Amino acid sequence: MLKVPSICPVCGGDLRVEVVKCRHCNTTLQNQFGFSVFERLNDEQTEFVLMFLRYEGSIKEMEKQFKVSYPTIKSRLQDIKKILDLNEAKTTISNMEILDMVSRGEITPEQAADMIKNR
Repeated sequence: MLKVPSICPVCGGDLRVEVVKCRHCNTTLQNQFGFSVFERLNDEQTEFVLMFLRYEGSIKEMEKQFKVSYPTIKSRLQDIKKILDLNEAKTTISNMEILDMVSRGEITPEQAADMIKNR
């Protein structure tokens, strides 16, 4: 199925579908139909969100499935949140929380250093 962009590639405005037609009986619906907010995601991001839901938000499981690190999963989530305009209140993880993740074995000390450095 063709994925139609929800944002105009020329001016950046919101696109709307105005005509929907049945291929079988030629019934036509004419109105201004909007797009789902999820249409903003590319195929890879959509698959990531579906996997995240499948594994009920378990970042550990996402690390296993995608064979990437905790910071990579968090970074992808942040990218998707930004695209979906869900970053209304930016939350930052404290150094203490990062150290707690290291002590629980969720991330390596090197990953913790990268997280602290890349704020």
